[in-house]
Amino acid sequence: MHKLILLIMIFISSVVMVKAENRKRLEQYERECNQNIIASCANLGRTYYNGELVKKDLQKAYNLLKMSCEKGDAKGCGGYGMFFFYGDITPQDYIQANKLFKKACEGGDLVSCDNLGISYFKGIGVKQNNKLALELFHKACNGNDSSGCYNAGVIYIEGKGVKQDYNKAFSFFEKACTNGDIETCIKLSKTYLDNKSSYKDFNKGISLLEKACRGGDGESCNTVGYIYFNNELIKADIPKVREFFELGCKLDDNVSCNGLPMIYILQNSPNKALELHKMRCEKGISDDCKYFDKLYNKLCLDNKEPYCSKYK
Repeated sequence: MHKLILLIMIFISSVVMVKAENRKRLEQYERECNQNIIASCANLGRTYYNGELVKKDLQKAYNLLKMSCEKGDAKGCGGYGMFFFYGDITPQDYIQANKLFKKACEGGDLVSCDNLGISYFKGIGVKQNNKLALELFHKACNGNDSSGCYNAGVIYIEGKGVKQDYNKAFSFFEKACTNGDIETCIKLSKTYLDNKSSYKDFNKGISLLEKACRGGDGESCNTVGYIYFNNELIKADIPKVREFFELGCKLDDNVSCNGLPMIYILQNSPNKALELHKMRCEKGISDDCKYFDKLYNKLCLDNKEPYCSKYK
């Protein structure tokens, strides 16, 4: 029980630390903006626009981004352009939005390069131009913007304005994954792991799933764990199974949590299995209460193991 309380305290402490860090960053933006550091005004505006670190406030975002753009900040112009693109606060005006995206892109705001590329790709407020769209996506991707990488890949997949090239497309999708686009990691991994795919590549597929897992997708953690547990292409690796099931369980993937006690027992760590069932039982998961009772009765009623005493 003491260990369970300790784990909960560690979790709460981590949440508090993250909130404190976010509050410090917000306070830094506000302080520096008040000191006329325009880049911080733009960051503060985008923070209010996206609802990050603070409650979303479009009017505050509009005022900050408009002001920072007028003073020459590229990110400010990119954010200001979003108001015209979506018609928030201001009337919708794609032409004005694209002008602002262009100004921001030329000033180094890669998100705006990607946004302008989308306008050219779809013909929104400008004449459709796939070649120019691809150039803009390339620019964004070269600066590690994941959306730019993904969109460049789409153009190569569809063969619009360029020769269709799946290898180039997959290369851009991999860059998108590397730059944090978890959804693209998952989609591309399925292609590489599909036995019927002409692009089958087991090592690439599992590598992408591992990235998705470490990027916060619990289901991918479970899939990787299961592959290491039972796949004809590789030898079973129980420590790897445990690693990825634990990651998945921490991300609230129930399938990972359900499989983890069995792995603990296989590794001769029944105390870990009991601990996990007890923790999940106390969270209100009734099946884990049943599994805890069953495992406790099997391990502890006629056993003097030290770990049994804390559950009496």
